Amino acid sequence: MDVFRSRIVVISYNASTQRLTQRWYGFPASDDFRLAIDKTVEFCRGNSVSSVLSDTREQDIILEEDSEYAARVMPELVEHGLKAFAFILSGKEHTRFAVNNFSRLQQTNTVRHFTSEKEAHQWLDEMAQK
Repeated sequence: MDVFRSRIVVISYNASTQRLTQRWYGFPASDDFRLAIDKTVEFCRGNSVSSVLSDTREQDIILEEDSEYAARVMPELVEHGLKAFAFILSGKEHTRFAVNNFSRLQQTNTVRHFTSEKEAHQWLDEMAQK
């Protein structure tokens, strides 16, 4: 089920796995990026979400301030039941930098990086069982 859709992201939810998936595209302006983060938090507040898969393979660079904005919401997501957050990374250096910055800033141990969607799903499935 689609939760939110814009030119830079499609956020969908699978109720059977309680997984929210973000698929990012192109260069996100700050307002658009932060709106997508806010929509993610809003959905997690009102629904059972145990894991998030964030596919950044088609995403271009995001600003460091936006990465920091996203990292600040992680404690709230964990409060609402989030157990695991997996990023799928491309080979783009700037995307890796932004995701690494996010991972460094967030205050939980629930984040891992992958290059394979299959491996990301497997890890999220394992974490959901804990």
